This record gives sequence, C-alpha cells and structure tokens, in this order.
Amino acid sequence: ESPLVTPELYKGYEATSPIAPLVDIGSAPSSPRKEYAKVLISRIRQSSIYIAYCILCMLLSLITMAFLTRLDSPFVRESKTEKIGLGFIEVLLTSAIASECALDMWAQGVR
Repeated sequence: ESPLVTPELYKGYEATSPIAPLVDIGSAPSSPRKEYAKVLISRIRQSSIYIAYCILCMLLSLITMAFLTRLDSPFVRESKTEKIGLGFIEVLLTSAIASECALDMWAQGVR
C-alpha cells in the first residue's frame, strides 16, 4: 500500500456509483459526490439540453454506422464486417449511456 492512499481520500465515496450516482440528496452528511449530484440535477431541471445531447449521440452513432466507408484510415485495416460490428457496438454503448441518463433523471423525479 502506498502511504499516500489514506481512508480520508475515500470519505463520501464509499457507497456511491462512479457514474451519475443515485443519492438521497436530503440525507446528511454532505459529501463532494452529493454536491455534484445536486448541481447536475439542478442543471437537468433547468433545461432539456441533456436529453437532447443523449439523443444527438445516438443519432451520430447511427449515422456513423450508416456511412462506414467514410471512416477508412491508412493506419487501421478492417474488413467491412468488422466495421459494421464496431459500429453496432458503438450504437449499443451509446444507447446504454442514454438509457442510464434517462433512468437517473427519472429516479430523481425529473419528467
């Protein structure tokens, strides 16, 4: 163990998810993660830009998959099948991220 790693470094991070944590905002004590969640939720409630961003990411992934021939690189040699597979995986990952965003917002009461 490194002497630089102390339990104090992890205070407030013990039981929270690393990505957009679902926290009980009303509970005490406060932690940096909860403060971040408060700021994030207040920004989401102010506008629907976050949802539009998630949808835009999904659309960009679909467009990328539709026009895979434009992604040819002199450094990467991939068959058409491999490119389609990678594009499909990118769409799945983007969909998962967008779904997680939507679930987090729903859990916090954002409609």
